[in-house]
Amino acid sequence: PSHYLPMLQEHSTIWEKLRVCCGVQMSKHWRYELNPATSRNKLEPHPFCGSLDIDVVEKAFMNTTIFKMIDDYSSLGRILRPALIDKALDGRYCSSYNEAVRTKGLKFNQQLNIV
Repeated sequence: PSHYLPMLQEHSTIWEKLRVCCGVQMSKHWRYELNPATSRNKLEPHPFCGSLDIDVVEKAFMNTTIFKMIDDYSSLGRILRPALIDKALDGRYCSSYNEAVRTKGLKFNQQLNIV
């Protein structure tokens, strides 16, 4: 129904930012900006990731109606992540992952080991 369209638009707009600026499959430009040692080639800075408060974006995503609807079904929870192999969002996952890229040089598809 058409009344779902604004909710889907909000959800996908925020998810797109997370997809690019967070997690194991983030933009190579953002990964390079966080830690230049993660790439053999010099890359241009990402146009917007550096200006985001990624925790605010992550929490806003978790607060969308669509997120809450999907989160009620545990078997669908993986689609609520920036990439299917990322850990579940908790309001600080993205900043934790970005910090690990910055300090440990995590590469594409490399998991964050949270103890």
